[in-house]
Amino acid sequence: MVPESKYAREDIINTMPSNVVSCILDFLPLQDAVRTSILSRNWRYKWTKMNQLVFNKDFFECIVRKKGDIDHGKIITRLLVHHEGSITKFVLYVPSDYKRFDQQDLSLWVKLLSRKSVKEMIVINKKPAPIILPTNIFSCVDLKRLILHCCCLPRNASIRGFPNLLSLDLDWVSCWEVLSLCPQLEVLKIYDPVCMTKMKQAEITKLKNLKELIFSLGMPYHDVAITSSHIFQLVGFLPKLHKLTLDLQHCKFSVDDAARNGALSVLHSLKFLEVLDLDYHNRAMVVFLFDLIQGSPNLKILKIKAVDKDRVWPSPVTYDEVKGGITGNLQQLRNVELELTKDSQVELSLIKCLLANCSLLQLMSISTPLYGTNGYFEFSAKLLMFSRASPEAKISIC
Repeated sequence: MVPESKYAREDIINTMPSNVVSCILDFLPLQDAVRTSILSRNWRYKWTKMNQLVFNKDFFECIVRKKGDIDHGKIITRLLVHHEGSITKFVLYVPSDYKRFDQQDLSLWVKLLSRKSVKEMIVINKKPAPIILPTNIFSCVDLKRLILHCCCLPRNASIRGFPNLLSLDLDWVSCWEVLSLCPQLEVLKIYDPVCMTKMKQAEITKLKNLKELIFSLGMPYHDVAITSSHIFQLVGFLPKLHKLTLDLQHCKFSVDDAARNGALSVLHSLKFLEVLDLDYHNRAMVVFLFDLIQGSPNLKILKIKAVDKDRVWPSPVTYDEVKGGITGNLQQLRNVELELTKDSQVELSLIKCLLANCSLLQLMSISTPLYGTNGYFEFSAKLLMFSRASPEAKISIC
């Protein structure tokens, strides 16, 4: 027998620690990770210790391409049953043309996941009808992050909720009852204006640890009118809220005097404010924006993305109103990002007042649709005429 040379190449692949192998497999598509079982006897069950199981769009397309229209549910069940150890992330994508989806399968998957201490769960449903999630989803008590699209959470007053959940992302999911059952929640992203109008003050105050809120105030084909009082009622009882993003797309908006009278002292902890799809021609939206800015004295970052809906609103906002809405309360503002639709009088007035009142401003980034050299220089010339309270303020135009 020929003795093994001391210069023989070491078998690095088969001697890697199991945690390293799991991390490598997590970067592969699930179908490719499972295929590693044919590499050798040593690799036959390596995939069963993966930390992440991602049944995404590519997974379903790969199964259909190779095996035709079969029961995907049985494949998912088989993989979950054979999996060993804990699962940090579970992703389920349900295609719009998936006809074999079974609620009993979903209940079994959730039951298996609850035993594996799943930390992150993502369910993306592309079918027109929402998926009804099983009641045992609340058995996943170790969940830290939950993302749901077009689903229905069970509504039961006796449910204990998600005691350890930190991040919740809901798209086309109505579940205002569940929000109050997530005492540790820090990040909330929700697309359902009905939720905001139906949540009670007692439920809002339970979200005392919420730090980041991303809210869509309108939805297509939704006839829900939003007022300033609804929004201030929602965020006014969140003592730790420091980041707020409001999407005004499809939003039917109105301002009431009650909200304006109490808006100036409700958002002391807010540091980051982002407003998307703001219509500068909509008086109600613009006045609400001023109330929101005025009521955030410790604001450091302000981002506004405008949209031009080509509507003619009666009683447009005047410069005096802009000046009254942007006062010297913004002494902490450092960074401003504005995406303009055109150099309208309201937009220019907003820029002028921000430059004149923000003594610590460092950078104002302006994105404008103006084309051509002449348009750029004309817009720049207007900005040069505005005084700046901060000697370090820089303006970047793109």
